[in-house]
Amino acid sequence: MGRRQVGKATDFGSVIVGSNPAAPAKVYKCASAKWLRNMEGCLKVSDKTGVLIMAAGKGTRMKSNLPKVLQPLLDRAMIDYLLRSVVKVSNDIAVLAGSGGEQVEEHILKNFNKIKVLWQREQLGTGHAVKCAADWWQKLDDLIVLNGDLPLLTSQTLSNLINKFK
Repeated sequence: MGRRQVGKATDFGSVIVGSNPAAPAKVYKCASAKWLRNMEGCLKVSDKTGVLIMAAGKGTRMKSNLPKVLQPLLDRAMIDYLLRSVVKVSNDIAVLAGSGGEQVEEHILKNFNKIKVLWQREQLGTGHAVKCAADWWQKLDDLIVLNGDLPLLTSQTLSNLINKFK
């Protein structure tokens, strides 16, 4: 089945100062997708919809030895907030690790054992990262690509993004 890009996060209002408008979320949709609502009212996508989370960044501006997505935010790693939202809307989730990937993989396997960890051994950009995960996402009908440093993305916002393109 062919995929086509149908939207981006900037379709949902003005850009927030300090956000990264150059790398919005992408939603890829095929005509055969099935949609269900879960008990929280969030849109639960078909089992053939996956979420790929980019977590290969070094986080050099953080001035820390931890990978960017593992930086502490209140009582959790930054990526934990995103993953807690994503698991409410998809059953097929992968985190793409790169720089500091061993730490990311250990954290994901310890705290989110149903989430798959994939690797981008050489960081050559987002397009290359998605290509590195191709074996995983080729079996999917729909693919959502998110940056791993989105702790404020709620399941409801993600559900609204998906719902706009169903």
